[in-house]
Amino acid sequence: MAFLKKILCILFFVVIALPIFPVSSFASETAVSEIDILIKPDTFRLLIDENNRKVDFSSVVRIDDSDYFSADINTRGNSSFFDGQISDAKRLPFELSVSNRFNDIDKLKLNCHTTLYGLMAELTAYRIYEKMGVPTPFVSPVFLSFNGVDFGLYLGVEDINENYIKKVFGPEALETGTLYKCITEETPWEKDDCIKTEFFGSLYCKFGKNHDTLFSLLDALNNRKNYEQYLNMDSLIRFFACIAATGDIDSLLSYCNNFYMFAYDGKITFIPWDPSLAFYGFRAEEGINGSSPFFSIVFSNEKHLQSYYSYIDRICDTFLSPDISTAFAEKTVSALTPFVMRDRSFSINNEIMLRNITSGNILIDGNFSLALSESYRQLKQQLSGECSAFYIPDSVVSDIGTAYEYETIISKNRASVLTEICNNYSSQLYYSSLMTPANYILAAILTVPFAILIIHLVFSTARLIKTQKKTIKRR
Repeated sequence: MAFLKKILCILFFVVIALPIFPVSSFASETAVSEIDILIKPDTFRLLIDENNRKVDFSSVVRIDDSDYFSADINTRGNSSFFDGQISDAKRLPFELSVSNRFNDIDKLKLNCHTTLYGLMAELTAYRIYEKMGVPTPFVSPVFLSFNGVDFGLYLGVEDINENYIKKVFGPEALETGTLYKCITEETPWEKDDCIKTEFFGSLYCKFGKNHDTLFSLLDALNNRKNYEQYLNMDSLIRFFACIAATGDIDSLLSYCNNFYMFAYDGKITFIPWDPSLAFYGFRAEEGINGSSPFFSIVFSNEKHLQSYYSYIDRICDTFLSPDISTAFAEKTVSALTPFVMRDRSFSINNEIMLRNITSGNILIDGNFSLALSESYRQLKQQLSGECSAFYIPDSVVSDIGTAYEYETIISKNRASVLTEICNNYSSQLYYSSLMTPANYILAAILTVPFAILIIHLVFSTARLIKTQKKTIKRR
């Protein structure tokens, strides 16, 4: 009996510890992964209700050709949530818990973009950070469907959390490090545990309790000396160069927004986040360089400034040069085009949108190749001394009002899409999807020991009853 119990426990924990489902992965930098979410109609209606932001709902998910698995999904974001509802297209950002069954990721942010240009700009900015050796979350385009009904093209971004830190910095970093997220006043659920700073805005402590490195850095910056010992300087300079190269003013350089700081082993490393306004996605009245006191302090050191220029030069030559950037833009557009045409919540005429990406004026939905070329031209001017800062001129950026006006030209069938999603729900498919071959194998593995144990208990009980009866008869 004791032996059987031990065997049962060992089998149970070994099976649970093993990955039950295959892990999905992407084929290339521009490949689009397809995610289908099976969800009950009532649950779906609650999910898209803006009053239920950040509330988890149960669903069943399949990524590409993987098996279905249970997953929680919620709507998320602040300005991104609002921007998704500027038009009636109802483009909502989601967060999907994928339990490490998707490129070793446990949570995937699904960022919504009302234009293809915006999606390409964010994707390209992340690629530049990644190629420059800055710690960067995994990112790739994702086409989302609910109950088999096409919903929209999204950008999937790995969440910066404990799982990411452990994977990038190691298990020890997870145990002793502290992760901070820069927040704005529009995030009330994160206000209670934030630290207000002069150089980095408000920092929300996502995990960790040791703030010594952060406080030491703030003190050193205030005194304008010895701050380097608390920073991963090479990574920081690369980080600044990438911001300048992508023209993302909604960042650390100007608005103290959209970044993470990870303090570990006495050093702080910066991690980029949400560069959705890169490549002229946001109007600016002044250059992005020099508007941050932190930037000014760091680059008052000539050595750091020269390193910064060398990294900008590297970005120009290896990514933003006309031949390379044009090839990347064309390759990306080619990969995304079939999914844009399936996207029922972009503008009415998706063909016009695709044409604007490769020719025409730079607008929020404009010529992406030309935007990359403009970045290259300005950065080269900065390197040659023709200009001292990276500016976003009026001639390259449309008015926000004009962009929003364009976004009112959206799909008229939004209501029918949501209705179709609800009507296409199949309870049989929902529950049968949970019983994949892997689950049947798991059930069999778990059932056999339990069956043996039950049979053993039945026979043991029978023998015990028989023995007791014999004892009674003898008396």
